[in-house]
Amino acid sequence: RLSLRKNSLNEMSQGFRLSKNFANFAAGVFGGMAATAVVKPLDTLVTRAASSKGDESTIEVAKRMFQQEGISSFYRGLPISLMNNGLSWGLFYLVSDPVNHAMKQVAPNMSPTLRNFLASYASSIITTTVMNPLYCANTRAEANQKKATLAERVCSVFKDRGLAAFTMGLSVNLVTSAVNSAQIVAQNRVLQSLSAQRRLGVAEHMAVYAMGKMCATVCNHPLNVIAIRQRVDSEHGMSWHAKKALELCEWAFLQRASTAQRLLWRVCRPYAYDIRWSLAEILEFRRDGLSALYRGFGAASMRVVPSYVITQLAHNAAHKALMPLVEGLPAGGKRAAL
Repeated sequence: RLSLRKNSLNEMSQGFRLSKNFANFAAGVFGGMAATAVVKPLDTLVTRAASSKGDESTIEVAKRMFQQEGISSFYRGLPISLMNNGLSWGLFYLVSDPVNHAMKQVAPNMSPTLRNFLASYASSIITTTVMNPLYCANTRAEANQKKATLAERVCSVFKDRGLAAFTMGLSVNLVTSAVNSAQIVAQNRVLQSLSAQRRLGVAEHMAVYAMGKMCATVCNHPLNVIAIRQRVDSEHGMSWHAKKALELCEWAFLQRASTAQRLLWRVCRPYAYDIRWSLAEILEFRRDGLSALYRGFGAASMRVVPSYVITQLAHNAAHKALMPLVEGLPAGGKRAAL
């Protein structure tokens, strides 16, 4: 009887297969959620420091949070953050393989470095554009001192600025995605050149990854501060007269535009309006000084390397566990390099 039960279980496990795309998505979700569970206090601290308009340092912001709200303030909006980061990484790994395959089909003679950059950039843009509404709700949850559910955060964002509130930060995503893609390509080239000279260990790989992520953080942090301020501060922006002038220009353009031009404008409109808010934020930071663009940089630099390492380790472990169930891969097969 025991042998019959074992045989039936083996037949059931052999008949149950997962798609490769679902395995990539599930592993990415697990990696993102694992990293968020560890670095969530630093994420909240970065948001609070970046959205603060005073002259407080990051340490002073942390002390104020602990004194006023206790340790729970550092875990404000944890369920939303778990969903946000998990789905972001899952969606990125879900679209990265199809995008890379499409790039090879469209431009087979393109250099591998340029193809990897464009594939990574396209995957990042797709991910950040789809997930931007959840980014807005997550930022509001971390910046607010009151507890609220995801539905309440979404409603509060919608009440402030309508559907346009969920597009805040899209223009920033265009730049930060390019920086992150360039960082990935550069660190891979460095690893290839070092591997050609000698065999690298885990410590060398982690050192290269840490250096690459720190360089990307230095470049991206001012843009992330602007995006946080856009998503948090509902009162900031251009004057009423400037807004009406832009709306009048848009109306005049649409009156004379063709159908194709109108369709193109509908696609680009969120980015155009988001750039308007970005310029308004930059003008304010110009008055406050360059240091205003690096609020919360200490906490951001502390979180970036652990977050990346935990994400990759958890993703690889989950991916390795799911690969025997992937369609067309026998049990015990090797996973493809991501």
